[in-house]
Amino acid sequence: MRFLIASILFIIYLNFKKDFNIPSYRNFLYFVLLGGILYFSQSNLYLNSIIFIPISVAVLILYTYPVFVAIFSSIFYKEKLNKRIIIALILALIGLYLITNPIFSLSILGILLPLSASLVYTVYILISAKIIIKYNEEVASFYIILSSSFSFLLSILFFGNLNFYFNLKAWIWILVVALISTSLAITTFLQGIKLIGPTLSSLISLIEPITSIVSSFIIFRESFFYLQWIGVVAIFVAIIISLK
Repeated sequence: MRFLIASILFIIYLNFKKDFNIPSYRNFLYFVLLGGILYFSQSNLYLNSIIFIPISVAVLILYTYPVFVAIFSSIFYKEKLNKRIIIALILALIGLYLITNPIFSLSILGILLPLSASLVYTVYILISAKIIIKYNEEVASFYIILSSSFSFLLSILFFGNLNFYFNLKAWIWILVVALISTSLAITTFLQGIKLIGPTLSSLISLIEPITSIVSSFIIFRESFFYLQWIGVVAIFVAIIISLK
């Protein structure tokens, strides 16, 4: 639902800016690959993983993608993988481990699903780094979100879970998620890839699990232990090191 609404909002926005353009057939296929296949697959793999393992562990495994991005960027895009980046990656993984506070009674399938999601998201980021050079990030985001919305819609229709009967409060939150957590989030991440490259963008995006956990602490009064605070500091230090 959020992708469909985000697509509609983007059409209105791009037409207002008079920045709407149709990509070539080849680039359109790239957008379909990015949104309709990779982003869609990554989301489903991750969401299905939390059926088998705790969310904290799924998050920990999913957010290993900066390591994969750094390794494959150095191979395919010749990004320099220096000691500073390596130290930042190790520190970030330690911080992520402390934040998520995982438990260790896990199923093999539960581990493979978020690991696959991490690898799929890595491919998404690396292909995005190639395509974003040719396009405005807002236009690129629109086609990625549009492709994703079609894949999610087909999935919903296939499994028979289509539902528009929400109350007003629910629709407001769906609109907020579509605008901020989908349109704005994807666009700014693509802009980050364009400006500083896939490796640094991936490292900085590790702030996402921090904001999620801190928000749950503030809003829902969930418990937040001292090791998790150490993990937060470790990730912030990792980001600072990577940007120096």
